[in-house]
Order: sequence, then C-alpha cells, then structure tokens
Amino acid sequence: MSFSAHDLLWVDEITLEGNESPSWYASHNQSLPVVVRRASRQTLIPVGVRGKNRSERLAAWACKSSVVKSVSPRELVQSEHARAYWQSSELVAFQTLTDVDAICQAYGIEWGVTGSLGYELATGMPCAHQDSDIDMTVYLSEPVPVETLTSLSDQLDKLACRVDTQIETALGAVALREWVLGRGESNVLIKTDEGPLLTDNPWAR
Repeated sequence: MSFSAHDLLWVDEITLEGNESPSWYASHNQSLPVVVRRASRQTLIPVGVRGKNRSERLAAWACKSSVVKSVSPRELVQSEHARAYWQSSELVAFQTLTDVDAICQAYGIEWGVTGSLGYELATGMPCAHQDSDIDMTVYLSEPVPVETLTSLSDQLDKLACRVDTQIETALGAVALREWVLGRGESNVLIKTDEGPLLTDNPWAR
C-alpha cells in the first residue's frame, strides 16, 4: 500500500529526524496519528508529528510494516462519523464543511479535508478554533477546464470561512487560487515529493 501527503497514519514506531527531540515530544501522546509529508522516499515513509501547538511539529520516518491504520483526507470526509462531528460543531469552519461538500458534489469533484480540521475529525482532539481556516484538497487525476476551476474557486471564496484549496495531481499539489489566477497559462509552483518546482502543466507526468 502506498501513502500520499496528508494521509494520517497510526504507527507502532517512528524514527525522528535529527539527533535530538524537542522538550514537548516527551509528553506527546504516542497513540495519535502522524501525518504523511512530502519528501523523497525510498523504503521509509516521511511523516510529521503534530504537537498541541502550531509551533510543535517534528519530522520523522516510518516503516510501512509499522502502519496499523491509515485514513486519507478524502476517506475522512466520506466517514459518517466525521460528518456527524462537523455537523454538530459550533465552529464556523466545521459548519462550512457542509457547504464545501455540496459545492464539490455539484462539480463531481472528490475532495478531502486536511490541516487542523482533518486532524480533529480523525482523532477527536480539539485542534481547530473559531478563527480557523479550512485546508482542503481536490483530487484531479486529469486536467479540468480552467473555467470550471475558476467557478469552483469563486464559489468557495463566497463561503463563511476562508478556504485554502490545493489541487492534487499525480505530479503533486498546486494552489487552486494560483492556477486560476494565471488562467492555466502561467507557470505555477507545484509541491512534489522531490521538492517544489515551476510548471505550466500540473498534470505532466
């Protein structure tokens, strides 16, 4: 099984990157999932450990054999448990996910939630707050007309909460706003496992 950036993994063991761990890691709950990050990979999975605060992040590596459970951002929003959680939340960001889902369904586009909202949905651990944005990914394996993506972006921009959307392709991830701003004709920054690069075609193999 292969894992992609933003997937959440529950693992038996990880290896921290670097020789020393920060003080907050000593009290970190080891039963919480790690987040797959973008980095060059051979046999190990690049992951990140989330602490309680935004400043508490730690790079690490995990073996595939140590993965006990996994959930992707798109699997997360398809979960009845996650949907019940966000529908009962008093936070604007969670409440807005219902609108995000309706918009993406209208366009026939698969989507997933990442960042603090995704982590809270997966763990039940409070991570979001009243001023949280929505970090989300739309999965487009093939090119979509820029006019369609512009309309999608415009509708997301009208929601009650700011939505930061990434387009995930086979090559990597590009910001939706940046792609539609250039009308699909300019170079954009795409984040790949081998590092960032500029491209005029996020779907190039």
